[in-house]
Amino acid sequence: MQGLSCHAIGAAVAGVVGVGLGFAVNRDIVESRGRRLERLREFTQVGAKRVTPGEFQKMSFDRPVIVTGLIDEWPARRAWTFSALLKRIGHVNVDIGSIGSDGVPFYAVAHNAMRTEPGCHDLGLAVFDADFSSAAKSSLLNDWQPLKLLTSNDVFSLGQAASHPDRPDYRWLLVAPPGSGSIMHQDPWMYSSWNA
Repeated sequence: MQGLSCHAIGAAVAGVVGVGLGFAVNRDIVESRGRRLERLREFTQVGAKRVTPGEFQKMSFDRPVIVTGLIDEWPARRAWTFSALLKRIGHVNVDIGSIGSDGVPFYAVAHNAMRTEPGCHDLGLAVFDADFSSAAKSSLLNDWQPLKLLTSNDVFSLGQAASHPDRPDYRWLLVAPPGSGSIMHQDPWMYSSWNA
């Protein structure tokens, strides 16, 4: 260790100890998240007409719940095909998750999704858009409605919170090719959400 000062040796030792502590903390975090995600494998499935909002709230407190039949009457069930959406919002830019981007025209996503050759979809072209400020995209809001079973205790649906300027994004347009999706996960922002 000739030529190294006590300060340099101390800094090196501190760095190694810091890395070791950081690894231990990160390992604990990863293991804790793993245990929480493991609990998500246990889920309940129930028909929409067989459960009340109170029953749903109790059963969904600590596990995922799949509710069938909730959106059977929505116009979106019939009207939201790629070809129909292409006619309605094809010219409108949509967010595909690219940071710093103004999005891409929806027609690029639709044409990608409607390809018929196996393995030809570009998985990067999936819409995850919360902006309904354009007339074309806002017209899609008429094709669905909040589900009372899932939103009966929604803090943001009452009083001033519903229209507060700091209200977080609460509705999203999610569009992707067949077979797309994500694994069961906990939302990184800790939101409680439902997808239809």
